[in-house]
Amino acid sequence: MISCDLAPNEEWDDILASIKILCQPWRWYGKNEILAVKKNILEYLKTSDAEIHFFLTGRFALYHLLKSLNLKKGNEIIVPAFTCEAVILPILALGLKPVFVDIEKNTFSIDYNKLKSFISNKTSCLLIQHTFGFRPSEQEKIIQLALNYNLAVIEDLSHGFFNYQIPLLIKEKNKVKNFNYYLLLSFGRSKSLSSVCGGAIVGFNKKVNEKLKKQLKEVYRITYSQLIKLLIYKPIVFFAKKTYNIFGLGKLIHYLYRNSFFFPLEITQKEKNGQLDQSLNYQYPNALAYLLLNQIKKIKKTNQKRLKVVHFYQKEFFFQKTNDILIRFPYLVKNPKKLIEIMKKNDIYLGRWYEQVVAPKDFPLNIVGYKYGACRSAEKICKLIVNLPTNIDLADAQKIVRILKENPD
Repeated sequence: MISCDLAPNEEWDDILASIKILCQPWRWYGKNEILAVKKNILEYLKTSDAEIHFFLTGRFALYHLLKSLNLKKGNEIIVPAFTCEAVILPILALGLKPVFVDIEKNTFSIDYNKLKSFISNKTSCLLIQHTFGFRPSEQEKIIQLALNYNLAVIEDLSHGFFNYQIPLLIKEKNKVKNFNYYLLLSFGRSKSLSSVCGGAIVGFNKKVNEKLKKQLKEVYRITYSQLIKLLIYKPIVFFAKKTYNIFGLGKLIHYLYRNSFFFPLEITQKEKNGQLDQSLNYQYPNALAYLLLNQIKKIKKTNQKRLKVVHFYQKEFFFQKTNDILIRFPYLVKNPKKLIEIMKKNDIYLGRWYEQVVAPKDFPLNIVGYKYGACRSAEKICKLIVNLPTNIDLADAQKIVRILKENPD
C-alpha cells in the first residue's frame, strides 16, 4: 500500500521507538528529548539567535504566537488563499481577521505581485506559507515589503524546513533579534517529521519569546490517557498499512481503530464547524519529542529519498526544476476524483491538499469571510490538484507515473 496520509513516514524503527517510550512512563514528561530536538532544529536552521517553543499542535503554536504579539481585535492577518483550517482558526479565535491573497501557480504560495494592494492600516501580520515545501519565488521581496510596513512575519514551514535558510536581508540588517520574525513548524501525523502531534514557534524577538515562555507555563500538560492514545497511533496504523490487503485485515483494523475511543482526532467536529478547539491546547510532552528525535536522526536519508523521487516526477511531468524537498508533489488533473479511484484500485492512495481555499472540503468559508471569485488561481488549482507521495521508493514512483500516463484525464 502506498499512501500520502496513512503513516507516510513510519518505518520499523519508529514503531519500536513508540513501543519503547510507551513502556517508560517515567520519561513522558521530562525534558531531555525536548532539549535534544531544540538543539537539532536550531543546528539545522543554522542559527543560535532564536528560541523554540513547543506546543501539542501547530494551530496552538500559532495561537499563542499571535496572542503574544498583543494585536488588537479586528487587526488583519494576510494569508495565502490555499491553506487549511489549522492556520485560520487561531486567527479567528483571537478576534483577528484573515485577509486572503491569491497564490502564484508555480509555488502555491502568496503572489508577491498581488500582495501590496491588500496591505492596509489594519494589517499587523503576514503569513508566508511554504506549500508542499516549495520556497516562495519572491520570498525576500515579500519579507522586505513586510519590513517596509513594519509587519510581523510568520514563515509557515509546516510542510518542511529542510531547504530553509534564514533570509540574508534579515541578517544583513542585523534585525534578527529584534524584528518580529517567526517560523511555524508542525509535526503532525502526515508531516515531513511526525510525532503524531506537535507544533513549534521559532522566535527571533526577545520580548515575544519571553511572553511565549510565560504562556507555555500556563498551559496544562497532556493527561496520561490522552498521551497513550498518541503513543499507540504509530504501531496500530503501521500494522494496518502493512496488512491492508491481506484478506482485508489491515483495512478492517484501520476502520475499527478510526471509529474507536482510542483514535486521536486530527480535526475535531468543533473545528470542522469553524471554532478552535481548546481541548487540543496542551504542552508538548517529552514522550512525543522522543518519537520526533528518532525521525530527525535519519533526516538526511529521508531527504535524499524524497528529493530523488521529486526529481523523477519533475522529469516525467516537465515540471519546473527545483531542489526543494517536497512533502508531497502537486499534480493537476481535470478529474481528480476519477484519478483517485483509479489509483485506489492499484493500492495507491493520493492526497488532496487542498480541495478548497481553506481546507478541509466543506469547511464553512462564510465564517472566515472568504467570497468565491476573490482568488481565482487558488480556486482553480483546488479543483484540479492531487498530491503524489514522495517518501517512497523509486520503483513505487515509477508505478505511479505509469498509471498516470495511462490515465491522462
